[in-house]
Amino acid sequence: MNQNTFESEKEKYIHGDYHEKLLLERYMYFQNLQSAIERGNLEEAYMNYQKGSESIHEVNQLYTPKEENLRVIHNQLVSFNTLCWICAFKSKPNPIHLHTISRHFDVLIEKVTTQQEAEKLIFNMLEDYCSLSALRTEKQYNQIVQKATWHLTGNPSQKLDLNQLSETLGMSPSSLSRKFHAETGQTISQYHTAFRIRTAQRYLLEGDHTITQAALQTGFSDASYFSKVFTKFSGITPTEYIKKYALL
Repeated sequence: MNQNTFESEKEKYIHGDYHEKLLLERYMYFQNLQSAIERGNLEEAYMNYQKGSESIHEVNQLYTPKEENLRVIHNQLVSFNTLCWICAFKSKPNPIHLHTISRHFDVLIEKVTTQQEAEKLIFNMLEDYCSLSALRTEKQYNQIVQKATWHLTGNPSQKLDLNQLSETLGMSPSSLSRKFHAETGQTISQYHTAFRIRTAQRYLLEGDHTITQAALQTGFSDASYFSKVFTKFSGITPTEYIKKYALL
């Protein structure tokens, strides 16, 4: 943006009804965004984010010195992570699962160095928070199955013990297994493994865990077996996953 264009755009923002129009548009789009996250609708959430953020980027270019851009980007990402957390919280998810997602993005925000990386991270935020909200709003399990899912997602490093889980919930292993599969469409083992692999994916993207460490943190004592399970679930190996999705 050359100096003449810069001054022209700045003048337009300061005078007339441009400022009021901008605020009203942003309010409408972000109101729709919040509603979409609460309902777990990723496509609608991302569309409203894109529309609502266009004008924000314009104003940042006018008023933010280049040397402060990274600080502004980090502040916006922190605010956006908080917004997503609040919206997902309204769907009454497993609080431990919600905290895990929030903490994951807190870590990644500190690693962002460009606007392009920020945009990629925002989409990942929307994807994870919308998935969590959709899980709760579309699948209202009965009390026993809900308690089972909370136990299964409480600690990713804890290995599955069906007998202990059944005893905790006051059911026989076979009865719990049948009820769980009927409502979720998955076996208890499949549900637990999927949660552990999703957690491992987050560890790998944060950049603070090796593949072996991510395996151990999610209850796999054998890194080779972990890689096999990870590849089956993700469609690519852990190394390929890092190369494809990591910010840096």
